[in-house]
Amino acid sequence: MSTPKRHHFVPQMLLRRFCDNGGRLWYYTKKAPHIGVASGTPETLFYQTNFYTLNEGGVRDFSLESYFSQLESEANTVIEKICAAARAGKGRV
Repeated sequence: MSTPKRHHFVPQMLLRRFCDNGGRLWYYTKKAPHIGVASGTPETLFYQTNFYTLNEGGVRDFSLESYFSQLESEANTVIEKICAAARAGKGRV
């Protein structure tokens, strides 16, 4: 099993909720204003390579990214219930 290298600082499960019908997210970056408004997929946006990788004594530790992945999976279930209730016009979840 390969280790994840793209560590998203904005979770993909949140980004997907803001995509258009084609699965693309529109964004603007101040670092490249000449590009203007552009689009990308959640997989290719808001990440940094090995952002959560720890390096202890020359040994790479990926446990933090694994932990965040599990946490985001559990949070996604809760967020989906909230969104479903809001779409249905319910005030409480």
